[in-house]
Amino acid sequence: MAVEMFIQDEEKCTSQKKEVQARWYIRTVIKGQVFERDGIVCLRDSTEQRASLLALRDALGRFNKAAEIKLYISNSHIRAAMNNGWLAKWQENNFITTKGDSVRYASEWQQVSELLKIHKVVMAPKEELGNRYSNELRRRINASGKD
Repeated sequence: MAVEMFIQDEEKCTSQKKEVQARWYIRTVIKGQVFERDGIVCLRDSTEQRASLLALRDALGRFNKAAEIKLYISNSHIRAAMNNGWLAKWQENNFITTKGDSVRYASEWQQVSELLKIHKVVMAPKEELGNRYSNELRRRINASGKD
């Protein structure tokens, strides 16, 4: 089973409100058959990081057994936290930073961390983010009227 997961965030502003979105798209190939799922998280007066964490949580929550996942994620802070081992360090320290502060969005990070335990996740390089599946994510969600 090959699994690719895409998480893409963006900010939308109007003169009266700020809205952030994070879209997720999962592409799974099992015995040559392709399965696709997608979704979106929309938040008002929040950050792209929080929306992306919630989208990652929602996407990981779709799995009922362990998988090897190639993760494409646009949020640089989340990518850095996973690539640099910060998430593991935060877990060891009960989501307290080395400066003694609570990790921002600790609750969301804890949920993601718990869901990640059963999976083997490989982070896709940043330069691979603009591939055709990332574009497919936008096309699918825009076509569904969720935008």
